[in-house]
Order: sequence, then structure tokens, then C-alpha cells
Amino acid sequence: MSNLVERLAAAGFSEYEAKVYVALQRCSLATGYQVAKESGVPRSTIYEVLAKLTARGAVVTQSFGDVVRYAPVPPDLLLDRMRHEFEDTLDDLADGFKRLATAPGVPGQTWNVTGRENILAHARQMIERAQQEVAVVVGDDDQLDELLLWLQQARARKVRLAVVSPAPYGASDLPVVVHPQGQRLRQVLGHGLTLVADGREVLIGEMDRSESAVWTTNSYAVAWTLWCLRHEIAQAPSRKPARRKHTDSA
Repeated sequence: MSNLVERLAAAGFSEYEAKVYVALQRCSLATGYQVAKESGVPRSTIYEVLAKLTARGAVVTQSFGDVVRYAPVPPDLLLDRMRHEFEDTLDDLADGFKRLATAPGVPGQTWNVTGRENILAHARQMIERAQQEVAVVVGDDDQLDELLLWLQQARARKVRLAVVSPAPYGASDLPVVVHPQGQRLRQVLGHGLTLVADGREVLIGEMDRSESAVWTTNSYAVAWTLWCLRHEIAQAPSRKPARRKHTDSA
């Protein structure tokens, strides 16, 4: 239950609103007193919380004389409405920002990116924006698990892929080049990541330890990184896709 409360809070519910909505899933039709008892929300606050949930369309009411009972809107209906409202909000924001008279981004800039999830988010966006080529070097083949879906989608769009790993990667048929000094690559880079998209932008950083990266559109830095990556691929004994770790028995 606590996980659902946390997730609802992350989606915009207050802690008390989340606790009440989750509690109503168990007791369904209940009075304010019963909801307070089930949810742990103070009785002095429960009716204010229920009123807010009713106003946002998460709770409905039934009146029996002077007694009011509360029931939750089914989760699938609530989540569907929240999803559409959120998408509408994002569309409105996108339109609003397009209307702003902002100067175009200056090319050749470098930014710091902090946090594993933020690094992965930048990697995803770079791969999704790519139209011609994506080049990747990972310090550990397990990192490809996190990039796999986005790389497969890029490949389906006919984007060329160049992937260098310290060890064979058997989870898919991606054209992974195994570095000839894979063990040393793993020791030097750890969970490092280098990603080049369309020869225009580079993301380089650590997925563990400092969880920090550099994202740049500096043309020299991009060209140098891409040259080094292609040099490493050229040194590899084979450019064929790595064999799968698991094969079907005959």
C-alpha cells in the first residue's frame, strides 16, 4: 500500500489524498469517519481531503438522509483521465514555449548532467532524435540492457548502429563489436558510457560512482570522440553481431 501512496504522491496527490484514495479501494463505500479510521488520516482533516478528492474527480458520494458515504472512482478510469489531462497540459506547454521569442540555442556548448536517471534520460533523447547514426561504447555489457529498447527502435528506423562492448552481448541481435581488450576496457571505464548521435552531440560519463556526465555539441569534441570510437571498432577482430549467450536446443 505504501508504494501506491508514494506513486500517487509522485503523480500530484498530497500524502493525505493518496492515503484516502488507496484506503477507499479496500472499504469502497464508507463514511468520513470510516475512511479516517482506515486511512490513518486525522478526523479533523478527513472531510477537507475528501472534498478535494471529489473536486478532482477521484471520489464520488452518495447521500442517505444526513449521512454521506464516499466511494473511489475506479482506478482505470481515474488514471485514464489523469493521463489525458497530463498530455493536454504538456501539449499546452509545448505550444506556449513555441510562441516565446527565445534565441536559438548556441552550438558548441557543453553541459554537466548529474544523476543516473538524468544521464539515461539524455541518452534516450539522443537516440530517439538520431536520424542517421548512433555510436555507443559501454564499460560493462550490462549497460546495454538499459539502452537496448531505444537502440532497437533506432535500428528499426534504419539508423546505423556502432556498439562497442567489453564482452559479447547475448540479449539481442544488435551488431555489437567486442573490444579486443575488453577486460581492460571494463577496468578503465567501469560503468562508463560514451554516446554519439548523428555526429552532432556526445554524452560521456559514469553511470556509477560519481553518476555524472558531460553532454556537448562542441564540433571538435564530437568529431574527436567519433574518430576514437571508429578507430576502436576498426581494431576489433570482427564486426559481426555477437553470438547469443543462450541458444535453443535442437
